[in-house]
Amino acid sequence: MVIRSLGRDHSHDTQRSRAMLLLAMATVWGLVLLGRLSYLQLYLHDALVERAASQQTRVIELAGRRGDIFARGGETLATSIQLGSIYAQPPKIDDPLATAQLLAPALELPVEALAEALSRQRPFVYLRRKARPETTAEVSRIVRHEHLRGIGVLPESRRYYPHRSLAAHVIGAVDIDNAGRFGIERHYDDLIAGQPGAFNSLRDGWRNVIGTRGALMEDPTRGHDLVLTVDWGLQYAAEEALRRAVLDKHAVGGSIVAMDPSTGAVRAMASFPTLNLNDNNDPAFLAHARNNSVSFTFEPGSIFKVITAAAALHEGVVDEDELIDCEGGTYRVANHTYHDWKPGFGIMPFRDVLTYSSNVGTIKVCQRLAPQTFYSWIRDFGFGSRTGVDLPNEEPGRVRAPEDWSKLSQSSLAFGQELSTTPIQLTTAIAAIANGGLLLRPYLVEQVRDRDGNLRAEIEHAHGKIKLGQSQVRRRVLKQSIARRVALVMERVVSVGTGKPAGIRGYRIAGKTSTAEKYDPSTRRYSKYVAAFAGFLPAADPRLVILVVIDEPKRGYGHGGSQAAAPAFRAVADAATRIFRIAPEDFSVPEEWVTDGPEMAPNTRLGSISPVP
Repeated sequence: MVIRSLGRDHSHDTQRSRAMLLLAMATVWGLVLLGRLSYLQLYLHDALVERAASQQTRVIELAGRRGDIFARGGETLATSIQLGSIYAQPPKIDDPLATAQLLAPALELPVEALAEALSRQRPFVYLRRKARPETTAEVSRIVRHEHLRGIGVLPESRRYYPHRSLAAHVIGAVDIDNAGRFGIERHYDDLIAGQPGAFNSLRDGWRNVIGTRGALMEDPTRGHDLVLTVDWGLQYAAEEALRRAVLDKHAVGGSIVAMDPSTGAVRAMASFPTLNLNDNNDPAFLAHARNNSVSFTFEPGSIFKVITAAAALHEGVVDEDELIDCEGGTYRVANHTYHDWKPGFGIMPFRDVLTYSSNVGTIKVCQRLAPQTFYSWIRDFGFGSRTGVDLPNEEPGRVRAPEDWSKLSQSSLAFGQELSTTPIQLTTAIAAIANGGLLLRPYLVEQVRDRDGNLRAEIEHAHGKIKLGQSQVRRRVLKQSIARRVALVMERVVSVGTGKPAGIRGYRIAGKTSTAEKYDPSTRRYSKYVAAFAGFLPAADPRLVILVVIDEPKRGYGHGGSQAAAPAFRAVADAATRIFRIAPEDFSVPEEWVTDGPEMAPNTRLGSISPVP
């Protein structure tokens, strides 16, 4: 007889408790998983999709075709030609060494270096960027003939400059990725570049390329075309005149700027040394890439006497007929003695002080101006601030405030020492005299055509909004009557003064020479020179302002402004009369004004004129 226990079955309770515990744990785990999945789906979805895409695809950017750059007359200055870039997908290459041996002769690369590139643990490698057409054709033939895997050609464009070095510093150049490096190419890079496209390759979990089927291919778009203010013919004349002047005078470099004084449009801008824009593999390429017209700073020297004269006439402290005693060519200020470029200047009308470029006479007139007044005139003419020309790397020059002047500063500033300027800055200052007193912003882009060929009257880009083909007045600096009086004095500089070598028969030209001393850091002395000539024509109704600057002409080869710079001015001005069809006036320049005859200078203290050997 079996007697059953009337108590509770403890084993059954234990099993039930275990089952409940397991159920509770499974429920909690399920809730944790559900929460995690909800968190991933609701909060991390976008980040995870982006992460997956980055792991599964390789995006190769294709640069858009850059817009073209044209000269004022329609000549093409910069364009793009279609080339191919040869690439490899190493994970798909079966035998890197054998492939390298087949391709190395066509790519002109060492077999070992090419084999190393083909063996890299990377999904994509460029073998040759923007290769020559014959190179891509030969590589394509080898790939087809040998059934090579993992080698391909991507279409890319390369910048081409038909005229090589013409206007090189204005146009600029691009790097291997078609991004602007300097010049217009850099300043307007966002307009010219266009929009890039994209080529996507697919990869597996081990980051091996598995093909491009279904991958997105986004076509690049073309950039805007630019039409410059530069006249092709005048630019060529300016570059040739500058080259000859620099070489003839054994100088280290120079600059020529030609500008329409009524609008600020730059018609020519030349720098020397120059460079071939198509030869960007040349080690000297970037060394010669500086645009002297906007980046070279120098003391303006005697050309600045025009600014001093304008300020003095406007303030009424002198007039053209007032007799100024030039003290025989020496004048002491504080503890320093100033000298004229040649001794013997005596009493002469103020107009002749400028005509014959007397430092002493200019200093004595400038001393009648209060320092703050004279400083304000210097700043009003734009010195010490950028002109706003649409080129990169423009220097502002340097002008110290009156509180930082020494006892000699105002006297030195009167004839262009103790301040620095750039050729473009000095050109705009002279243009303000030529156009009747308006300081303009110089500009180089006249028109912009969008990718549909439509002309844009206004454009907005990385450097702000600009109105195209329109003059921009910064401010009025002179009364028109005063500007005209200064221009008449400058006309005498060319007709009978130091600027005679700039004269052209049949044309009235206003101008001013300069032979400024240049500081030599190696000797810590002013032992070098910068020769310059600034002028405009026709004097009565100016069509063009031209500035010539020759850096460090050597002594013994004619280092003065009238010898080194004025003849180059004359060459460019002569070309301008033909290019712009500037008719001769009813004023004939006497023969002696345009020959290499003796210098003319005032005689002793009477102001009369006689030849000086």
